[in-house]
Parts: sequence; structure tokens; C-alpha cells
Amino acid sequence: MTGWSDNDLSRDERFRLQTTEQFAALGRFVQAFEGMVSAFRSSIIFVFGGGLHNQQLLNILLHHRAMTAQPLFEVMRAHYAVKLDQLGDSADPAERAVVDAAMSYLSRECNDLFSIRNNLLHGSWYIGWASQDQEDFSKILAYKHKVGGSGLSTASMPASSADLDALTARCVAAEALVVRINGGFLLGQRVRFNIRKDGDAWVAEPPQ
Repeated sequence: MTGWSDNDLSRDERFRLQTTEQFAALGRFVQAFEGMVSAFRSSIIFVFGGGLHNQQLLNILLHHRAMTAQPLFEVMRAHYAVKLDQLGDSADPAERAVVDAAMSYLSRECNDLFSIRNNLLHGSWYIGWASQDQEDFSKILAYKHKVGGSGLSTASMPASSADLDALTARCVAAEALVVRINGGFLLGQRVRFNIRKDGDAWVAEPPQ
């Protein structure tokens, strides 16, 4: 409808739509985060190889409760480094440089996402809470307190569905980069043709 806006909705309709979108945005982030973590597991399995029987054995290790997102990423990164070392003199220096740079970027990006995810899932959420005179419900109320040597602090939390969707996009981009790096290894030292640097980030792109 031309000219439609939130102002055309009743208070109850606006409340229902805005809070429903916030719950949906939180769900999208959780799904995208776990998709990224699943890509870590798949990459580790493909580096090992060995067929279906070996994959089943590896899945016992990779799905144990001790193997959370951070150790899975660290194992994946170490596997790629060892794989390049095993290639020895046959490893293309340009390939190693690209893998090292991309993994350094992924380490920073994923560690930030790990921290954000923990804050989100262990925080206190108040989606759907509103005062009687409130008319706009687009701002998310969520809190996560941290205790440290300096006392009590409050973690930065998303303030809107758009903030959550921006975090989701980062998880999706990280997953795509992991998949492309893994595919490059499977193709035989072709990682550098499947990813590129975009500003300070490394991103996946279609094979050349």
C-alpha cells in the first residue's frame, strides 16, 4: 500500500509486528551462528578424509559438549596450517600467504562473534515488555552484566532487529568464507582463487 508506515497501525498491531520481528531476528542470528560452527566441523572432517566410517568417528569428537565454537575454530585453523606444512616445498607461497591472512582475519571476526553470541544467549531479554504509554516497540531491551577485576560492567547488546540482522550477516559471511577456503583445499591449492580481500575483511567470491 502506497504511503504505508507504522503510523497507520494501531498500537496493538504495532506491538505485535515489532516484537514478532525481534524474536525472528534473534532466531535468524542463532541459526546463522550455528551454521557457521557447522562449517568448522565440516572443514575438519574433509581435511581428515577417510570416508563415511572415519566421518562418523570424527563426529563423536566434534559434537562432544566440550567442543564449543572456539575450540572447533582453533582445531580447523591448525589443521589447515599443518596441511600446508605437509605439502612442504610443493606448497605455493602465494597460497600459504592468502590462507594465513584469511585465517588471521577469521580468527578476529569469529572470536568477536563468539563473545557476542555468549552475551546474547546468556543475557536477560525483555522483548514484549512495554509501559502503558509506550507507542513504539522497535527498541530491544536486553542486558548482560559482567563481573571482573574492575567490578561490574554491562556488555554491549543489540538495540534493534536491524542490529541483530547485521550480526547474522557477519555469521553468514564467515560461514561462506570457511566453505570457500575448504573448497579451495579440496581442489588442490586453489584457495586464493576463491576468496578475496575487501578492505580489512576477507570474503568469498565465485571461483575464477
